[in-house]
Amino acid sequence: SDGLDIGTGDFFSVEDDGPVAAEPNAQLLGEVEAAVLDESAAPEDGDGVYSATVDVSAVFAGAAAGDYGTDGAGSIGYAVSLAGASVGSGLYILDAESADGKGAEIMLVDNSDGTVSGMNGDDEVFTISVDGNGVVTFAYTDADPDNIWHADSSENDDASVLETATSGQLVVTQTITDADGDSVTSDGLDIGTGDFFSVEDDGPSARALTSEEIREAEITAPEMLVDESPVDD
Repeated sequence: SDGLDIGTGDFFSVEDDGPVAAEPNAQLLGEVEAAVLDESAAPEDGDGVYSATVDVSAVFAGAAAGDYGTDGAGSIGYAVSLAGASVGSGLYILDAESADGKGAEIMLVDNSDGTVSGMNGDDEVFTISVDGNGVVTFAYTDADPDNIWHADSSENDDASVLETATSGQLVVTQTITDADGDSVTSDGLDIGTGDFFSVEDDGPSARALTSEEIREAEITAPEMLVDESPVDD
């Protein structure tokens, strides 16, 4: 008989084995060592900290880890993203003209490139990014950053924390890509809880006079004379 063509593409197929996404587990992180900025003057003039990191890779590892599947290793990447076009950060700009110093709230904006910016109007105050190892960086944009409002006026070094109003609005995700280009993205780790980012205050400080300054003050101070004579009527 004539042959039946079974090479048409209708008879045989091989299904792909795609990667499996991680299932992030915040408990694997243990106690969070937050990324803490300090708005004091930068060294050498002060103890300011303008960039800090927090490693969240453990959340996507161990029992929570994903898998490349049988296609084999490709790459693993991370991204910071935002649920919403603009989300309040819980941090406020310092406003010297306000009665309590509290200015406008810094708004979080997704840059669509795996990073998120903290914006004061059109001015970028800070960025939040993550590298290929799952290390998140919280950094001021400018060398002379805007000061943040701090509620506790009795404490010169109190910290204001970044905390979104709703859970899950600011997250880190992991994307696994296998050897033939299939990719899958995990659910997000919520980093807007108030545990991951904070900014410490820079309060006023008093300086003790040096011995030389004291001597100069004694020399230049005007002499006050008191006359104990009776006052004429």
